[in-house]
Amino acid sequence: MDSLAACFSYQGHIGVHKDGERFAYGISRMGLLQIGRVNPATGKGEIIENLDFQVAPVIDDSDGEGGISSHVPSEIPYGFQGLAVNKSYIFTLYSGKALDEHKEDYKDCPHLFVLDWKGKPVKRFEITPEAKKLSIDHHENILYLIAFNPETLEDELYSIRVDDLNL
Repeated sequence: MDSLAACFSYQGHIGVHKDGERFAYGISRMGLLQIGRVNPATGKGEIIENLDFQVAPVIDDSDGEGGISSHVPSEIPYGFQGLAVNKSYIFTLYSGKALDEHKEDYKDCPHLFVLDWKGKPVKRFEITPEAKKLSIDHHENILYLIAFNPETLEDELYSIRVDDLNL
């Protein structure tokens, strides 16, 4: 991973397949989704697929010192805010909202993307209320989402059986 990607990687979400050999990583601010596998000989992760859902960040060397800083302009939409995996699929919450247009709710996600382990899109769902976090119960095969309920004015836990998604 290059230093720029490493900088943004701290702003992401990882899901590891329960066999421990595959993983998916979604970077919040860049909209980059990486799919990889763990090399059994070295124990290190190797990226198999890089899926870019947005534009690249801006590189700035304005200090003249050769040091490079990076930033993502506020008009660039946020990417992945949640990620969970099971044996067949990668589930991601995707914002698609820009900070300059959505000051308060730019990280709330109206989209649930489902991809296979090769990175091929399987299905896209519009979700209401918009979710903030995502997790999966592997034993029961249930997705859990945390979303703000505008009626109760509180964050609430919602569940979706993966089988009910008709993937």
